Amino acid sequence: MMTLRLMTTLIDTLHDGESQIANQIAAPWEPDAGSVRFFRASANFLFTMTIADQPYMLRFNHADERTSDTIRAEVDYLHFLADEGIDVPRILRSKAGSYVESISTELGTFHAVVFERMMGPQRELDELTTDGFVTWGAALGKLHNAAQRYHGTGRSAWQDHLAWVAASLPADEQSARRALSKLQGELNKLPVTPQNFGLIHYDFELDNVLWNAHGLSIIDFDDCAHYWFIADVAYALRDLADDSADQVDLADVRLAAFIEGYRTARELSQSELALIQLFLRVHHLILLTKLRRTLNLEQQADESSWVTNLHQKLLARIQRYREELAAYAN
Repeated sequence: MMTLRLMTTLIDTLHDGESQIANQIAAPWEPDAGSVRFFRASANFLFTMTIADQPYMLRFNHADERTSDTIRAEVDYLHFLADEGIDVPRILRSKAGSYVESISTELGTFHAVVFERMMGPQRELDELTTDGFVTWGAALGKLHNAAQRYHGTGRSAWQDHLAWVAASLPADEQSARRALSKLQGELNKLPVTPQNFGLIHYDFELDNVLWNAHGLSIIDFDDCAHYWFIADVAYALRDLADDSADQVDLADVRLAAFIEGYRTARELSQSELALIQLFLRVHHLILLTKLRRTLNLEQQADESSWVTNLHQKLLARIQRYREELAAYAN
C-alpha cells in the first residue's frame, strides 16, 4: 500500500489523464502515442494503454513498495495458472524481452509490468444472486486446485507479513502488538498440508473478478502470498461481515452459497470455516500497520479535498481495526 504522499505526487503530474512519468515508465513497451491514460491508484498505479491498437494495462510500483523479484515471481505464477486453464491476464514482454522493467524517474525507481486488458463486467455484492455466489466460490476452488500443484518460490508468506508488522507497527499501538503475539500463537498451531496451504490470491473480491459467458476471469495477483487456503475465502467474503471479524456469520446464506460452489471444486471442512474470523483479524492487523505507514505524514493545509477526505476515511478505518484488535487481545 503506497503512501498518500507518493500517490498525490504522481497524481499531480496528470494532465487530462496523461502523465509524463507514466509515459516514461511505459516507454519500454512502445505504446501508441498518447494512449497511456490514468486508470487507478491504490496499492499500485494502473494506466490503460494501447499497443498497435490492442488494449493493455500498465501497472507499476515504487521500488520502496515492491521488488522486481517478487513481481517476477507473480509473473511466473500467472504463467503457471494459464497453463492450468485458469483465465488470467497474459503478460507482455517489453521490446527488450523482459516481463518486468525497472525505470528511474524524477520520483524514484518504479518496477513495471504490462498485462493484456481483460474485458468483462464486474458485479457488486448486492447484485449477486445465489447462483452468482456459487459461481464465484467455484472459481476460487478451481484456483486453489491449481495452486496446490504450484511449487514456485519468491512470494511472501504469512510469517513474512507478521514479521513486517512486528518491525513496522508503531510503538503506540500496544493493543495491536498484543494481538500480534496472540495471532502468531494461534497460527503456529495450525496444521500445514498440501491440501490446506498454498499460494493464495489474497484479494479475491469482486473487484478482481470479471464475469464472462465462458466463466470468470481473475485479475490482480499483486498481493498473492503463501497462506492457508481458507484465508482466501475469508478475505474474499469480508464485506459480508462489513469487514468486521466480530460480525462473521457462518449461517449467512450468501456465504453458504459461496462455500457450496467452492466445494464443487475441492473439499473444505467445517473446522476450516471456523478459521474465517481468525484470518480476518490477521488481515486487519496487517492493514492497520499498512494504513499507519500510508498516513505517516502531516496533513497539509493546501492539500486537495479528495486527499483530505481519503485521509479522514482511512483514519476511521484504522480506529475500527484498532478497537477490534484491542477487544480480541484483552
